[in-house]
Amino acid sequence: MVIDTGNNLNPASGAASGSAKARATPTGRNAPAAEYSPAPAAQDSVSLSPQGQTLAKLSTALSQSPDVDQDKVAAIRAALAEGRYQVDAQAIAGKMLEQDDLLG
Repeated sequence: MVIDTGNNLNPASGAASGSAKARATPTGRNAPAAEYSPAPAAQDSVSLSPQGQTLAKLSTALSQSPDVDQDKVAAIRAALAEGRYQVDAQAIAGKMLEQDDLLG
């Protein structure tokens, strides 16, 4: 059986002091704790992929867009119900292609 004297359970024993061992230099002399502080950690960094950057831009644009115009929605619903609403397929296709260009 081996007894670990560096476990700080018996502080009266000078040889058992783990903190003194941690600060001891190779020459056996105690050095100030500041000399043996750990090296500063490297800076972490994050970079977004192009798709992530696009999503961030879209999120910002959505958060800055105005709220839903309930009057306009009601007018379109009424026009749909009455058969007066005309769908412009060319305009819809153009907007879909614009959105595709943003994501690609």
